[in-house]
Amino acid sequence: MSEENGILTNITEQMKEAMKSGDTQRRDVLRMLMAEIQNAELAGGKKSAAEAVASYGKRLAKGIEEMNAAGAADRADVMVVELKIVSEFLPAQLTAGELEQLIDQILTAGDFGPKDIGLVMRELMKSHKDQIDGKLANNLVRKKLLG
Repeated sequence: MSEENGILTNITEQMKEAMKSGDTQRRDVLRMLMAEIQNAELAGGKKSAAEAVASYGKRLAKGIEEMNAAGAADRADVMVVELKIVSEFLPAQLTAGELEQLIDQILTAGDFGPKDIGLVMRELMKSHKDQIDGKLANNLVRKKLLG
């Protein structure tokens, strides 16, 4: 729970600073983050604060793609700035090289075949869920198991 309090405290402090400096966009994004965390707690408390922030970040990233595809570059630019603010509160992501090393460790620890992609992904996500891009991990695991 201390990590959760740390994230909330950090967001609250950052929001106060944004209010004092008049940065309304930053203030609004931080308010949305706080609401996401509070909604996650009210929904049964299954999501941690970090997971709620990551979920909001993923929705923003998807929204950016959709806005660019729809030709609404101005709205996408606003969302890029929002995503940059949200990313300050996300756990550090593993690089592709670090992820590949982690996958190699898992593959050498067990006897995995081409049909075991799900098992490898489950093992990978169990210990590093907040630090891994799932799509990248899945692609790397598929490349290694399927050749």
